[in-house]
Amino acid sequence: TGLGIGTSSPVYKLDVNGIIRGNNSVIGTSFLAANTNGISLSDDTASGYLSYGYNSGRTNTAGHRFFNGIATEVMRLDSSGNLLVGLTSATGVAKLQVSGPLRTTGYTVATLPAGTVGMRTYVVDALAPSFGATVVAGGAVTIPVFYNGTNWIVG
Repeated sequence: TGLGIGTSSPVYKLDVNGIIRGNNSVIGTSFLAANTNGISLSDDTASGYLSYGYNSGRTNTAGHRFFNGIATEVMRLDSSGNLLVGLTSATGVAKLQVSGPLRTTGYTVATLPAGTVGMRTYVVDALAPSFGATVVAGGAVTIPVFYNGTNWIVG
């Protein structure tokens, strides 16, 4: 048996039925409408919170949901491992899906990292870039590049 707060039949060493609050933060299960079988973490100012649950009531299945304020979901890690930014459901097979522009770090050709097939970034010093060619330094052109397993390629 354990210590029960808000319950006369504790199942765990500490079993709390209700919201836990401490130092302007809140842990509970009532921050989302019909939130069941999950947990929400919030601060008292309601400037943002995280919700986790396998069926939290808003047609959500397992995953982590991040909110800015009380009702605006800004990011989700769903039960299939899809990371959704600005979206609430995945479309297609991409594991990272973003609603809006995506920005990466820019490099010079000399500072490009060791590549993994499929990596994408951009360089700021390409010389006479030609689509599909290996990127060459020495110019002033900013161009997107990807790693093909051997070289960084313009494209």
